[in-house]
Amino acid sequence: MKKLLFPLTLCAAAVAAPVMADTYQSEVSAGYSDHTDASNADVWGLGAKVFLMPVDTDNGPYELNSFLSHASYLQGGMAFNDNLDQYLLGGRLVTSTDMVLDVQYKGLDFDHGEDADQYSVALGGYVNQSSLVSLYYKGLDWGRNDANTWGARVKSYMPLVADSGLLLKTDLSNSNVDHATDVFAWDISGDYFFNKQLSAGLGMDYINASNDQVAYVVQGHHDTTYYANASYWFNPRANVSVGVNKTRGDNGMGWMVKGAYRF
Repeated sequence: MKKLLFPLTLCAAAVAAPVMADTYQSEVSAGYSDHTDASNADVWGLGAKVFLMPVDTDNGPYELNSFLSHASYLQGGMAFNDNLDQYLLGGRLVTSTDMVLDVQYKGLDFDHGEDADQYSVALGGYVNQSSLVSLYYKGLDWGRNDANTWGARVKSYMPLVADSGLLLKTDLSNSNVDHATDVFAWDISGDYFFNKQLSAGLGMDYINASNDQVAYVVQGHHDTTYYANASYWFNPRANVSVGVNKTRGDNGMGWMVKGAYRF
């Protein structure tokens, strides 16, 4: 299986997009993901962010402009396939002292089975200009299998030579699920930025759970998954990215392509 993203492809617009001003305040994305050996696994998605203040594109690699600018935003998204529709609303507030509050709501509409609601609250702060540490709570309302998840995240960018750099991320969590065993997850990844435009990364999402369906709803995977991705910005406004993933025990691989445009 694969992580459900809130993306889609804007390749034509990306290639044609002109270089504009050095700030932006909105970002839209669109994408498609599928699996080489699973039926009804294709997902179409759309997403949007509106930033409360203009974001400077000169601040680090284009991929990380909003993160390195300590930007606040509102966001929304949706994703659809034959078995599950998802809807996302949320936002992030960064205070003048670099404390960060992140809230999200996700609605999961299953074609077969009981619908679910998932909500999360994260509180953290920048420990320096390019490193964020957060603690979070995530709740799942899903009939017999309600779940409470507690976790911690670290995201840190280290500039290297010229415009190159390394982004490291880790997310450690445990979910206590009613009428099912706990779901333990550890997601760790690294992305290397060759310059402001091009990056590539590898990661692993370790999952320990005996209930595949609950693990998938809570964490996005039913078992440990390895993934790789690459991202290219044609200019500060237009992006295309691709990714592949392989879940332990599954035949075939998942893949995705998405695009983004800023204005």
